[in-house]
Amino acid sequence: RRAGGSAAAARPSVGAVRGRGRRGAQMAHLESLVVVAGHAVYVGHDFSPQRAEDNEAWFLEDYQRVPGQARTFVDHIRTGVEAAAADPLSLLLFSGGETRAEAGAPPPGGGHR
Repeated sequence: RRAGGSAAAARPSVGAVRGRGRRGAQMAHLESLVVVAGHAVYVGHDFSPQRAEDNEAWFLEDYQRVPGQARTFVDHIRTGVEAAAADPLSLLLFSGGETRAEAGAPPPGGGHR
């Protein structure tokens, strides 16, 4: 929703959605977008909550190597999932992707499991 605007003003017209093909039509009812920014690439192989909160399971830049950094990433993911789950008219989007060549090439979609 645009700041100061109504939900109707922020939503594209049916004609505009139809022009986007089948996917656009499938999302025409959505009113909210929940975005979780990807600040790092997950390089771990174990997806347990304990491992995901370990800094060693993430490819971190030097400035990101502070205690609890990975827990912050997991908290952001959890908060985004909870916000989207609370609003059936929302779409959850994880931004980012393979942005650091040094992290290696994950399989498609592998950066945000």
